[in-house]
Amino acid sequence: MVVRLPEADLALVKVATGVEPPPVVRVAGPGQRPKRFPFPALSLGCPNASAPLVRTERIAGKSLGRRTDDGFAFFWQMADKPLAGMSGGPLLDAEGRLIGVCSEQKDGTGYFTHLDEVLAGLKRSGYGWLIAPVEPDATRLPKR
Repeated sequence: MVVRLPEADLALVKVATGVEPPPVVRVAGPGQRPKRFPFPALSLGCPNASAPLVRTERIAGKSLGRRTDDGFAFFWQMADKPLAGMSGGPLLDAEGRLIGVCSEQKDGTGYFTHLDEVLAGLKRSGYGWLIAPVEPDATRLPKR
């Protein structure tokens, strides 16, 4: 584990992948996050330590929940019963962009940590560069 982000109920983990780097998941920009509820999404995880599973989710809304003793965080709230063992897996929108991370279930309701909380936690811990947009190199643009 590289860093633990308790306020967002997340951990950043470094994994050796071999010669070929894994594909990169796009992150939904601020104007690209769903605003109407419910909305469909996909979650990925390994329920009960089984093989990876892709599951269709229905997100009921955005909720504010207690994250630590001194603060709150935003979460996506599921409309349907959660599946145990999906924690840590991504929540993707209809375009395949990351919008959250599977976090917890409480009283039969599942929650995904909202992308804003993920980004804020990475920035606070010095890992904001992981999600910084790549700007084109001005020195490589053709001269006119």
